[in-house]
Amino acid sequence: MFIHKSFSVSELIDIIEIFEMDILDYKEFYKKGLIFYIELYIQNHRPINFNNQYFNFKTYFDLVNYLNQPNDKFKLSIEKKKEINDNAKKILKYCKEYRNDNFEYYFKLAESISTYGDLPSVRKSIIAINRYANKPYPIKYENSVFYLKHVKQRKYLKNKFDNFKINKKNNYINLN
Repeated sequence: MFIHKSFSVSELIDIIEIFEMDILDYKEFYKKGLIFYIELYIQNHRPINFNNQYFNFKTYFDLVNYLNQPNDKFKLSIEKKKEINDNAKKILKYCKEYRNDNFEYYFKLAESISTYGDLPSVRKSIIAINRYANKPYPIKYENSVFYLKHVKQRKYLKNKFDNFKINKKNNYINLN
């Protein structure tokens, strides 16, 4: 077995969708079933779409090497997540009051939590601290590949359904 156990079921499903693997009913399997079918698919060198916007793999070996490694998405304990959210709240409170005293402390605090960009409070706090004019450089937060895929999917669905408007007088749907 070459897929590391740190990948969750939803991440394995995302890998199947990103690489366009032809595995039937993959959303109905448990983790062990998904691992089995992905490994079987890769071992048989079935067609994989390496042309995607999330991963920069060129060969089967690159994909297998990635799946061998522990998942790079952060698995946070409850205490660590609470600490990160508390720090983000401190930064947001500081930015709402818009003070310039002790800015370096909050800037370093924002830098330390920037690797957890999948959390909404971290993104909000970094956006808020980047509004200060006296910052040495802008802070960028990091997102996992799986988070980016879900954001893109939500934007696609939102755009798709925003094109439909209901006319209440005539009770029909107009497509713009």
